[in-house]
Amino acid sequence: MVGADQLSSRADVIDVHAHVHHESVVRNREAFASQDAWFRVQNPPGSRRLSTVSRLVAQMDAGGIDVSWA
Repeated sequence: MVGADQLSSRADVIDVHAHVHHESVVRNREAFASQDAWFRVQNPPGSRRLSTVSRLVAQMDAGGIDVSWA
């Protein structure tokens, strides 16, 4: 049995909705947008919504997020 003094004082923070893209998608956003209307609506030019795994991890670290479900 675990005693109260052994438990973390903070609950895990979990992001249950994250999207990640391959670097080639981020670099060639315009090409993907010209081929896929829904992608274009979701990720307009200049948007910072696209994320790679490394960007997601950096944002998790900055925001104190322990786990992301991508």
